[in-house]
Formats: sequence, structure tokens, C-alpha cells
Amino acid sequence: MKKLILTLIIATLSFCLVFAGGKKDSATSSDRAMYLSNQGYITPANEIEIDAYLSQVDYDYPLPENAAVNFILDAEQKGELAYLQLGMKAQKTAFKDLPKFNLAFVIDCSGSMSSANKMDWVKDSFEIFIENVRSTDYVSLIAFSNDAAVYFPATQMKTYIEKQQFKNKVQSMRASGGTNIYAGLATGYQEVIANYDPTYNNRVILLTDGEHNDSRKTTEDIVNLAKQYNKLDINVSCIALGTSADVNLMTDVAEEGGGSSRFISNHEKMVETFSTELDRLLVPAARDMKMNLKFADGVTLLETWGYKNVIDGQSVSYELDTIHNGDYETIVTELLLSSDFDKSKPIAWFSYSYKTMEDAEKTGSAIPVYLVKKSADQDATITGERIMQSEAYIRYARLLIDIARRSDNIADLQRQYNDSIRNNGTNATVYANGEPVLPVLGNVDTSNTIMDEILYQLNTCIKLIDDMHADLMRIDEAIPGSQFSKDFQILDNYKATFERNLANCTDFRNKQNTPQY
Repeated sequence: MKKLILTLIIATLSFCLVFAGGKKDSATSSDRAMYLSNQGYITPANEIEIDAYLSQVDYDYPLPENAAVNFILDAEQKGELAYLQLGMKAQKTAFKDLPKFNLAFVIDCSGSMSSANKMDWVKDSFEIFIENVRSTDYVSLIAFSNDAAVYFPATQMKTYIEKQQFKNKVQSMRASGGTNIYAGLATGYQEVIANYDPTYNNRVILLTDGEHNDSRKTTEDIVNLAKQYNKLDINVSCIALGTSADVNLMTDVAEEGGGSSRFISNHEKMVETFSTELDRLLVPAARDMKMNLKFADGVTLLETWGYKNVIDGQSVSYELDTIHNGDYETIVTELLLSSDFDKSKPIAWFSYSYKTMEDAEKTGSAIPVYLVKKSADQDATITGERIMQSEAYIRYARLLIDIARRSDNIADLQRQYNDSIRNNGTNATVYANGEPVLPVLGNVDTSNTIMDEILYQLNTCIKLIDDMHADLMRIDEAIPGSQFSKDFQILDNYKATFERNLANCTDFRNKQNTPQY
């Protein structure tokens, strides 16, 4: 009876917590984390990237005046640390005035697209999108599963007839089979090449909810394909759907392919993207962006988030292939200030260069960046809204990573507990307050000590979640709008998961301590 009850409890804990082992190295942010937590998942530590949390925030950077890009610099002290934030905002051109499109939509039609009605998301979104297409634009449609097929060859949308034909083909798509992303992407590029025009925006839009699973090509082959066509001025943007999408692959393909990527969690967001936000995926405003921050003496760079960077002594350089129409980008640095740093002097100097879409080069050099001035009693807190929100997301993402690792630890402890029961303590490891003690050899029952550690870790996770929830609530009240609504839901979902498992473990322990007759 003892083993039967234990197996039931471990199965419950495993279902709720062991899902901390998802796709390797995928990036996640609030949209995806909320989607996962609503499904009962703890987001894996290797999916959580602070960059993704910072890039999701619209800091309401002002649009540029008489330039393709506006650069916004903020810097503020918090104790011995300081944060320097570089915001970028691209010019916004009305849809009707955008360059002509030569687009290939590459749609995942594998079997998994039938779940959660994701194929309907696609169909409903395209019904809206095609009505905005102009008579000069070329559009093609490629569907892929085990292989790829051209459903609608590249066609200029001259009249209502072409648009209706496109709609009919979209509605005919059905989900079945595997996920051969390489075949779909390669076919999409061929459709764009068929009508390539350097004056057009030549682009592939890849949409998938899964991971590439065709052994004939690797994910590295997919990224290299995107890189190859980017050199030919044919870019790719990516949309990832659902919990199984390889977000990391989509990010890499978009980055190497000169585009951008999005994670979409529901039908409403999908429709919104295709109706009002598609130009942020499709149309570049500037390219070949290079930025440099040179830090003053007495300033140490601890960490930086945003984009590819190279650190050389007191300088860090960033590169961004393109910034899109009306889009925004953010880079944040975490700095350590020496005790004698003169806060009246620049903390850093900023330089940049980029090319407009008319191929004009724009530059700026040695622009001084100063810490915001505030009284000595304010040095321990952040007052500026942009950095306040960024610093909160840095701490929040770090917490989620810690929670995910503790979740993995709890799963390991569950297995050790099971082994301890089955093997009478042989080869078990004893923990105390998160620290492993030497393995116990011999017939010593370590199950109670291991259960103590499971309970300790569950209670610790609940306290960490409560503390972060209270901190985000304080910041949310100081910033206009509900900035952290999704994150509150994630924390609430996490807390419910840990409280449920804590109750299960406590109940199990009580039963274990009750004499069985």
C-alpha cells in the first residue's frame, strides 16, 4: 500500500512540475510563458531569456523626426548598480505608401496544426490580410507537412478574382503529417525568386507550431538557407504558434534571414497581427545597424541584453540587421559603479551607424550619456518609468529561471524519494535546506529527510512567487496602465501548482505517519 500511494503522489507531482524539461535553448517571454502556465507547465529554465522579456515591452519611444531611426538613451543608478537603456524607434510609413510586396506565405500543415483550431487561426487571419493587399503586390501560398506543395503560385493581386482564388486555396488547407520546415522554406524562396524585383519587398513568411522532424535536413541547414537568401536580398519573418513551436529556431531563422519573429498564443492575437501589425514583420525601415557604448572609467559592465554584441575592454558593440516599419528595439546594460565614480560626468558615450532603405548612411558619434540626477536618498531606487520596468523584468525573468531550476530539483527529489522507498535508503542523497549532503549508503531509510527537502523547496517557491508578485504590484501601480497583467497570471498559475503539490505532499506525509492496520 505504501508504494501504491507514493506512486500516485509522484505521478501527480510529475505531471505538474517535471514539464520543466522542454525544448532546448528556446527563448520565451510573457505571452508564451502565460500560454504554458495555463496548460499546467513550468517554463523550462533554458527557454527563459531576459532579452525576450525586455524586447516584448513597448516603451512608447517617440517616433523619429526627419530620420529613419530615433535613438533614446536612459541611465539611472540603483544602489551600487546602474542601468543604461538604449531604445530605438523606426519611422512609420502608412501601409498604402509602403514598397510593393512580393510575399510567399509558408504554412505548417502538419497534424499538430489541427489542435486548438490553429489552422482556423490561419484561415481567419488570411481572410483579413488579403483584403489589404494592393493590386501591385505578388502573393504565393506554400503548405508543408512531410513535404511542401505550392497551393497558390506567385500571382499579382490585380483584381477581386485573384484575391478570391487565394482565399479558396487557404480554405482548402488540411492538417496532417510531419513537419518538414526546410522543404517549406526552400519552396517559399523559389516562389519569391520567380518575381524578384529589387524595388519590391521580397520576403517569405514562415508560420509553424512545431519542430522540424525530417531527417533529410537539420535545423542548421534551415538557418543556413535563410542566411544564404538574405544575401540575395530575400528576407524571412517567422511566426511561432503554441507550446510545441521551436521558438529558438524561429528566432535564429529570422535573425539570420534579415527578418523578425513573433510568438502567437491565441486566435485574437493572430488576427491582430495580420490585420494591423504585419508591416512590423515585413517592411524594413533601416538596415546594417551598428551601435557602440564606451563606458567611463569606474564603470564595469556586468551584463547586457538585446542583440549580438562584442565586448572589448570598456566598450560593447551591437549589430542589428534590420529594424522594421514602426517597430521598436531595446538594449539594456547592467553596470557596477565604483564607490568614487563622479556622477556629474558621463557614464558612457554612444555611437551609431545605419543605412536607410535608400542606401544613405547615417552616423552619430561620442554622444554622452548621463545618469539621471536625483537626491542621495533616491539612489537606492529607480524613478524613471522605462528603466523601472526593464529592471523589474530582469529580476522577474531571473526569478522564473530560479523557479524552473528548483522545479527540476523537486523532480529529482521525487525520484530519490521513490528510490529510497524501494531500495531501503541505498544510494540515496540527503538534502538539507537546498544543500546536498553526502550520499547515504546502506540500509538507512532516508525517505523522511528527502520529503522534508521537497516540502522546503515547495514552500520556498511559494514565498519567492509571493515576494515577486508584491514587488511587481508596487511597480505596476507606479507606471500608467496594467503593464504586468500577464505576469501576475503566470505567477498565480505557478503558485497554484506549487500549493497543490504542497497539499499533496503534506497529505501523503500525514498518511505515512498514520499507523496502518
